[in-house]
This record gives sequence, structure tokens and C-alpha cells, in this order.
Amino acid sequence: MFGVGMSEMLVIAVVALLLFGAKRLPELARSLGKGLVEFKRAVHAVGAELEEDHRTAARRDMRSADPRDGSGTRD
Repeated sequence: MFGVGMSEMLVIAVVALLLFGAKRLPELARSLGKGLVEFKRAVHAVGAELEEDHRTAARRDMRSADPRDGSGTRD
């Protein structure tokens, strides 16, 4: 997980416990979890919007290349 081993995670947990205390640590973990969920939702929404834009552009390109639509010139 991101190149962080068990010993490093333990050190991070002990430092967090010392900095924030046992009472605030669960609250901070909950807030961090909610923040990560919102971030994932935002990333998914942006990805879906980009995919839709890509599909729209592809459809537009296909229509402009279609010789049946009358927009092209014939010899």
C-alpha cells in the first residue's frame, strides 16, 4: 500500500495518537473516510462526464464523415 510497511503505519498511528489524543482520533478517522468517499464520487463524476464528451465528439465526427448526410461534396 503506497510502499508503506506495517512498521511505518504503526509509527504514523502512534504519532497521530500523540498529536490528537484518543478521543479525537475516531472522529478524525471518520472525517477522513467521508472525505475519501466524496473524493471518489467527484473523480467518478468527472470521469463519466469526460466519457460522455468523448462519445458525443465521436458521434459528431461520424456524422460529419458520413457521405449520406449531404454535407460532403460529390464529384
